[in-house]
Order: sequence, then C-alpha cells, then structure tokens
Amino acid sequence: MSDLEFKLKTLTPVWTGGVEMKCDRLHETGIIGSIRWWYEALVRGLDGYACDPLDGCKFNTEGYGKAKKEKKPLEECLETGLQDVCAVCRFFGCTGWSKKFRFSITDPDGIRNAPLNNDVKFSMIFKETKNFNEEEKWLLIQSLEIITKYGSIGGKTVFKPSEIPDKNTLDISSRNYKFHHQDFGLIENKGFPHLPEIDREMIKQYAKRDGKTNVGEWPDLKYFWFVSGKHIQRNKHNEIVGRDPNNPKEYKKGVNKATPLQEWLGGDHRNGKSKKIFSFHTHTHSRCWGYADTGQYDDVINLITGNSTILMGDITKGEDIINGL
Repeated sequence: MSDLEFKLKTLTPVWTGGVEMKCDRLHETGIIGSIRWWYEALVRGLDGYACDPLDGCKFNTEGYGKAKKEKKPLEECLETGLQDVCAVCRFFGCTGWSKKFRFSITDPDGIRNAPLNNDVKFSMIFKETKNFNEEEKWLLIQSLEIITKYGSIGGKTVFKPSEIPDKNTLDISSRNYKFHHQDFGLIENKGFPHLPEIDREMIKQYAKRDGKTNVGEWPDLKYFWFVSGKHIQRNKHNEIVGRDPNNPKEYKKGVNKATPLQEWLGGDHRNGKSKKIFSFHTHTHSRCWGYADTGQYDDVINLITGNSTILMGDITKGEDIINGL
C-alpha cells in the first residue's frame, strides 16, 4: 500500500460547501465528487463506459459469495463481484463496494479541513485501502492534470464574470465584488506523482465494458472545449444561451425565442439543470470551458464562436487533449 500525493496551489478560493455564502471549512466529499466527475468524463472520452452515479453500478454480492463458497482465489471472487462494475466505480466505489482510498487534504503545516482560500498551497492525498492498478493511477493523475490546466474543481463554478473589466477596482460596491460574480475552483499543479508508463490503448481496453453504452448527455471529454487566457462575460454568456436581456433569469420567448440547444447550454438551477459553459476571470488567470452532448458538438462550437468572436481560433477541443495524453 502506498499514497498518491498531489501538491497544489489555489489560484482562486475553492468552494466545498457551507452556509450563508461562507466556505469556512473544507468538505472533502465535495472535492472527491468533483474529481470523480472529471474522471468519468475522461473514461468516456477514451471510449470507455462510466455509469450515471445517481443510478449506477452495484457489486454482485451473490456472485461473490458463491465464488467464495466454492473456495476460489480471493482475486477471482472479487472479479466475479466486480464483473458489471464500471472503471470509475471500481476506484470511487458503488453500492456494495467501498472506494479504494482514504482521501485527505492538508496544508503545509499538516492541518486538515482548513478552507481553501486564494493563494494557498495544499496537498491532496489518496491513501490506498485497496491496491490501485496502473490504469487507475494513470486515469487519476490525468484527471487532475486536466483540472489544473483547463478546468475547475469544487462548487460555485457556475458563476459568471461581470462585464465590468477592471476587477482590481477599489470600489467594493462594484458589481465585481458581488458574490455571484466571484471566481471559485481554479488550482495549479505544484508537483504530481509519476505517471505510469502504460499505453493509452491499454487504458481504453480497461475502461470498456461489453454491452454498456454511455448516454449522449453524460459529460464526455471528446465533446469538451477549452479556452485559456480569455473568458466569457456575464452579458455575452446570456447572449449565447438566449437569455432575455431585460430579465436574464428567463429565456427569450416569441419570434427570437431561445432554441432547445441554448436552453440546454444555459441550464436552469430551479429544476436542477446546470449550465454547460463555465468562465473565470482573475487578475492573472482567465479561462473558460464547457461541453456538449454527443450529437451537438459542432453546433455548440459554432454558437459560442458566432456570438463571441474573441474566442475564435483559441478553442482547444477535448479530442485534441485526449490525443495528446
């Protein structure tokens, strides 16, 4: 048994849950859930299968028990129980099967559960409770690499930057200081474990499950897009997704009503549907990213670049990132 330690630094605060618009302590489950989300997207991007965790995999306790009664080797018994469990649930756990690790976050002084504010160095530690295989190590390290280079982690990443350009203003009444325009979830790589030397095709074979297919709306890294060094402001975001400029909580109606694609991209927090465009604007780090479902990727790219010419030519496609891993 060994540990995988990821040394990191916050570029913005990281939201992990709290009340009264305060994240006064670290909630590790929120971070694990976020990492799992990216891990799932990567597995799907490699043409593997990752279940919907809300109605996901189950360990075959009956098959496991039968194999054990037949005095089969433990490894064979476990594989019988895991035969229908996807690659993600094998690592992060599912009904009847606990996750393979104990997770902790510590700061340089070894303090756990301290809030992850801006400009904080910290470590994520995955301590083995069941042996990690090389494929799992590769997938975990690559998932964290994608998060730090292109994505975000934790909660409140759905906030939209204000259209006011100067975020360094001393006027605290400025819209930029409003909670719903603040940036959360950007982190930086300060030292990662060694990446296993394993062929990507072996990873793809490991991630596949015969007879299992992903649903088109589930996040799949092949259908992600990323832009570094630029962001989409609040008013431009609302324009892209077809929100009413006079009532941005609602979508346009009438002759120029928002299309189903726009409403899917924009989401609706009132019925639990998250938006699919994420944008961040700090003094030193700007980025935006998002995703589409399987059949609408080109339409999403055209919609975003057509309404925000500043992004044209700067989009990195998820498939290019996968091919570069």
